[in-house]
Amino acid sequence: GGEEGPGLEEPPVRTLLIDNYDSYTYNIFQELSVVNGVPPVVVRNDEWAWRDVYNWVYKKRAFDNIVISPGPGSPSCPTDIGVCLRILCECGDIPILGVCLGHQALGLVHGAKIVHAPEAIHGRLSEIEHNGCYLFNHIPSGINSGFKVVRYHSLVIEASSLPEDLVSIAWTASPKMLSFLDSDQPDNTPFWGSLNNLSITDPSERINNGEVPITINNTSKPDGHKIVMGIKHSSMPHYGVQFHPESVATHYGRQIFQNFKRITTDFGSQSSLFQERKVHSIDQCNYVLKGLSHTEGLELGDSVGVHMLAERNIKKKYLRLRWKRIDNFLSRTNGSEDIFSELFGHQNAEDTFWLDSSSVDQVPNQLTLD
Repeated sequence: GGEEGPGLEEPPVRTLLIDNYDSYTYNIFQELSVVNGVPPVVVRNDEWAWRDVYNWVYKKRAFDNIVISPGPGSPSCPTDIGVCLRILCECGDIPILGVCLGHQALGLVHGAKIVHAPEAIHGRLSEIEHNGCYLFNHIPSGINSGFKVVRYHSLVIEASSLPEDLVSIAWTASPKMLSFLDSDQPDNTPFWGSLNNLSITDPSERINNGEVPITINNTSKPDGHKIVMGIKHSSMPHYGVQFHPESVATHYGRQIFQNFKRITTDFGSQSSLFQERKVHSIDQCNYVLKGLSHTEGLELGDSVGVHMLAERNIKKKYLRLRWKRIDNFLSRTNGSEDIFSELFGHQNAEDTFWLDSSSVDQVPNQLTLD
């Protein structure tokens, strides 16, 4: 009995981190290691079949939550997303956080359309507005609030296609991109004082999904000029963010992981220790995947089958990689940028461009690690 003392350490949270072959995965690994108290277990999206996930998550109960990493490609491509769609469909009683590609996958399995963004974003900062969802607890919202995030993506969830089961919880505050130089300026406002446009009730007044009711003043809903940056499922503890909270230049990124940890512990405390975890019926997602043209070729199979996704449709056309070897080419150039320009310069391909994060906006050297 009695209240917990301030010095009592919280129990560690065990995370299964699904790696979609992305360089950001171990940035997430580092953040989760600090926040959770123990390192997550990293498994690549094609390393485990569904039966392995089922064994470790449901039979052995080895994990408290799941994080789905960013990654290249599209959530509708089986080779890009691997076992992640199956996890999102069946693990309805496990807290899940999808980042970038993982966020898009959460939208896809519930029927949202994944479309091309108005422009491809590579390592740029945006200000974010949110609706007060507990994932953004203790985080300000809107223009000039200090909540700036790093974005790397060319696909987005189409806001108008969100089904009733998914709720938009964050979006870009404006179409304006910010400089990384601005991101180095510290927030001068106090922690609670920075929440100028938030009115937070007593933390003890939690609703049944473990979230604190928050009222946001003068907050507009997403419109045609605002891009969805965060979603949540209406009845399951599943969340997604389009941006990269693990990036060194994202403000309040660690707070997002801390909030997800709290969501996990609150969700776990509401479930009886003797209550058996139950796999959700895949039919809840399967009808969506089969019925949408933009997910043609996806098949989820039966409940605990080994094969998660159907093989490629033989009628579909795929790109083919062509390459050639040029002897002694490096000695005739001054580096990788010159090689790129020589092979794909303006005279050869006008729709190509050279990405070098070390030279854009005078980005600090540490950002190249992202």
